[in-house]
Amino acid sequence: DKALDRMISIASEIETEALVEEMIKAKGFEDAAVTFHAGTVNVVVKADELSDKQVAQILEITKKETGEPAENIKVMTGK
Repeated sequence: DKALDRMISIASEIETEALVEEMIKAKGFEDAAVTFHAGTVNVVVKADELSDKQVAQILEITKKETGEPAENIKVMTGK
């Protein structure tokens, strides 16, 4: 039962990660990768830099879809 519950949890996390990535891309970002780990969410957006407004958009999407507070979400850029 524990293994099945964990598999369901992992599948749900993967689904949420994909949803957040698609919502971020829908806001005009070229690409995004989202990962969950031990109560934190990491969001990597393909960009040279992000404005405060863009970070706020990404945080809002991520908070809404994951239920995590802003202090548990790290937004960074990558190529």
